[in-house]
Amino acid sequence: MNLLIDVGNSYVKWATVEDGHWDGGYRTAISGAISELFESCWGYLPAPRRIMVSNVQGEQFESDLVKWCQSYWRVRPMFLEPTETACGIVNNYHNHKQLGPDRWAALIGARTLADGALGVIDCGTAITVDALSADNVFLGGAILPGLKLAHDSLLTNTRGVNESESDLVSVLGRSTADCVGSGVYYGLAGGIDRLVSEIEKTLVQRLRLYVTGGDAIRLQPLLTAQTILEPELVLKGLLEVLNRL
Repeated sequence: MNLLIDVGNSYVKWATVEDGHWDGGYRTAISGAISELFESCWGYLPAPRRIMVSNVQGEQFESDLVKWCQSYWRVRPMFLEPTETACGIVNNYHNHKQLGPDRWAALIGARTLADGALGVIDCGTAITVDALSADNVFLGGAILPGLKLAHDSLLTNTRGVNESESDLVSVLGRSTADCVGSGVYYGLAGGIDRLVSEIEKTLVQRLRLYVTGGDAIRLQPLLTAQTILEPELVLKGLLEVLNRL
């Protein structure tokens, strides 16, 4: 059994793969004692044969995860690092090491699903929109705040806006909370649509668009761009990398 782990800014997500069988859909918020977090996520699992990780939490989290896996299973996890090329994809970032491993994994995962020019919209703590050419070159992308970041920035930096977050009901809010929700949801959806439009205009071609991340299910219905929901795109990219080792 192989274990795939996506360590994001707010959540840990994971899946296991054994004899081609995918068992996923798991996620836990990152909070509390780190050893207790790991125990709650994977304490029930037998020792994996291999572990592949995308980690955006930094070196300390990586070190803690290595220690826990080695102590609990005697298995050292492998961590995806963006490189100049991987799985046939060329990284066109000026400094390839600056690209987040989650974005790199998502692009690799998207390529396993379809040929041609692709776009990946990752709706997490931050929202990223990335483009992959038909000839497997990562062309670049854009980053904007996610739902919670955008909402919290209004509460923190705007006088008189102190309402709790509300679920979006209508574009015309009739309370401060609903107005904030409308602005954040539709504003971000509109921003994503505009980015997609400008990218396609720049490339002079349409993109097959995949949307992923924890808030994808909330933002996708508001997009005018035609997208395909793939909640575990990062994990699928990690599996592709692992399969090529």
